[in-house]
Amino acid sequence: MPRGFMHHIDRLLLDCEKKGLLFAPTTQSAIEACRRRVAQGIVVEPFRGLFARDAYWETVKAAVKPYQIIRTLSYAHPQWVFCSFSAACMHGLSVSTPLLRSVHIAVGPSTHSGTSGRIVRHKIVRSRVRRIFGVPVTSFDETVVDCLRSADFPSALAIADSAVRTHRLTSSSLQNLVERHGARKQGASRARRCAAYADARSESGGESVARARMIELGFAVPDLQVKLPNVLDRKRSFYVDYYWTLPDGKHIVGEMDGLEKYTMFTGSHAAAMKQQSARQRALAALVRERQRESRLTAVCDGVVRFTYADIMDDERFSSILDAYSIPRVREPRCPDS
Repeated sequence: MPRGFMHHIDRLLLDCEKKGLLFAPTTQSAIEACRRRVAQGIVVEPFRGLFARDAYWETVKAAVKPYQIIRTLSYAHPQWVFCSFSAACMHGLSVSTPLLRSVHIAVGPSTHSGTSGRIVRHKIVRSRVRRIFGVPVTSFDETVVDCLRSADFPSALAIADSAVRTHRLTSSSLQNLVERHGARKQGASRARRCAAYADARSESGGESVARARMIELGFAVPDLQVKLPNVLDRKRSFYVDYYWTLPDGKHIVGEMDGLEKYTMFTGSHAAAMKQQSARQRALAALVRERQRESRLTAVCDGVVRFTYADIMDDERFSSILDAYSIPRVREPRCPDS
């Protein structure tokens, strides 16, 4: 293939990077040229037909990559209306990155629906469409309800919490949205249960998932973002992730460690973190966590810490909470059942 043509492809890749997009070639020759670069390890194809330089794509945070894919697809297919988890991502909600591996688009009732590769087509009737950064998406209300109906409980609670947090809703108003937009649709009972647990005080997707796991395993739902004094500086206070008052009067603080509670989810918190390197964030977080625990133990009876890996392991997470006498209020079960 002529060298000049390859240089032209390289320039187009760089131009797209400057716009926060991937390159979506429209000719077979350009696609083949990009795939030659893929074979050489210079270019990657994160989504079929979309390309980026490997050196660039490696620098894009996991929580930001779905935005770039959706925006690029919107430019390539301006008639597409994005829905479900893809629309939730564009609305700035906390969507776990595994749910965004596929792209969800809305189609009319007479159009074929289903999954083709990583494109999922949903039949949606009379959807209200709005544009976010030029991308057509289903309305916020419809998007949230669709996600709560279809996601697993932990992922759905992360979306529900971010919805009530970012739009200043209450659990009751979210339940009303479910009745308005999904009462007679599949998954309505699942959405109702999730909306009933929604809490705007949850500050990250990971914290929401941890609380959902506590609920699934039958543990008492903790209070969130409780204010505790800083014994070394009376002018400042701590806000803890979780807080339980035990039957014997003891007070236990729960803290979720690690960066995954931010980096595995889209939303404003994930975007805010991309200014620091992973190493800088990890070291800073470790120092903060140790300082917090040393001061929190002076104003409570115990600090239970856990990671994202812990909460996803039923036996390990239950053992951790049992060790601190967190009460069980029901038998372990999935709220979807």
